[in-house]
Amino acid sequence: ERRIDGVQACNPPDIFFLHGLLARLRGATFVFDQHALAPELYETRFGRRGLIHRILRLCERLTYRAADRVVATNDSYKAAAIERGRLRPDRVVVVRNGPDPDTMRPGPVDEDLRSGRDHLVVWMGNMGPQDGVDDALRAVAHLVHELDRHDCSFAFIGQGEVLEDLRQMACDLDIEAFVTFTGWIPDCDAFALLSSATIGLSADPPGPLNDKSTMNKTLEYMAFGLPVVAHDLAETRVSAGDAALYASTPDPKGLALAVDQLLDDPRRRQEMGQTGRDRIECGLSWSHQEEAYTRLWAELVGLPPLDPPSRV
Repeated sequence: ERRIDGVQACNPPDIFFLHGLLARLRGATFVFDQHALAPELYETRFGRRGLIHRILRLCERLTYRAADRVVATNDSYKAAAIERGRLRPDRVVVVRNGPDPDTMRPGPVDEDLRSGRDHLVVWMGNMGPQDGVDDALRAVAHLVHELDRHDCSFAFIGQGEVLEDLRQMACDLDIEAFVTFTGWIPDCDAFALLSSATIGLSADPPGPLNDKSTMNKTLEYMAFGLPVVAHDLAETRVSAGDAALYASTPDPKGLALAVDQLLDDPRRRQEMGQTGRDRIECGLSWSHQEEAYTRLWAELVGLPPLDPPSRV
């Protein structure tokens, strides 16, 4: 009924270049909002390349070419758009998925959520085969059985295609007494667990996708003032900096040793948690990211420059 000025599509899958071409034929602007590197996602999940990988690279390239602008979640994704899409740097804008620090902030500690133990370690996110939740469970087993660490509970918040396999794995590893799988729960319940936690765990293993991706869970832990334990991934270092302790080896034992070290160092935990919260408030929160996003659309549809959002 009315003329459309702009269309924005996100991936995966990278098939919306057809929508973009149709939009442009009708005089609209098309923005590709790249949420994942689909070829790397395929390679990570299935451990191979081959024909499907080549098709995904072709679809990605066609989507880049159809777009007037590309929105990338970090500089690694921007580099992919420039190199693989042969785009000028000024056609790619980095807009990070920053949390809202007013919504995501630490609240009161609920001791009951720690299940009678001194500490609670939280993992939160979608449970897919590329997310390293199996490594997280093996790290728990190493802490419990090899390091004799019985003063910590572990909460896994979220669900996904491997959830039932993970439940069985916890049983096989004999760590059921220490682990809780919450499934998807209301924000208020997730926030209560994060507020009562000692450490946030990002177990995403090194690989072609994870090395270039920004993990939302890491930023959310930081918003709650939690120190982070993670594998040493390039974009995780960009996000967390000194707010994370990075595993010395890229395996479950490395994660376990880092968690064990932090659990015994309350002063360092406090310093890391404050560092993470400061990084969110001073640059990584959505209030800082939205300026680039609104400026992009104002330019594309011919609006006057927008005033930057006020911050308190």
